[in-house]
Amino acid sequence: MYQTKQTNFDTLNYQQIKEIEHQINSRPRKKSGFYSPKEIFLPKFAILNSCIMWLKLSFTEKNLFLFLENILYFCSV
Repeated sequence: MYQTKQTNFDTLNYQQIKEIEHQINSRPRKKSGFYSPKEIFLPKFAILNSCIMWLKLSFTEKNLFLFLENILYFCSV
């Protein structure tokens, strides 16, 4: 279900919008080597999620907060 740029999304129900979203995110792009946005994003998200889980298991809550605070500080310098 493809929609034109002039489509009024107020007239579409939730399911129709989810279908459009799925089609857009599943469509391969030439610019990304014919991978879909979903194929590119999900592995990166899995790596990020693994890092977050490792941090949670490796630090107490207070130490984790200080660790992240230091990372943000050094990234902004």
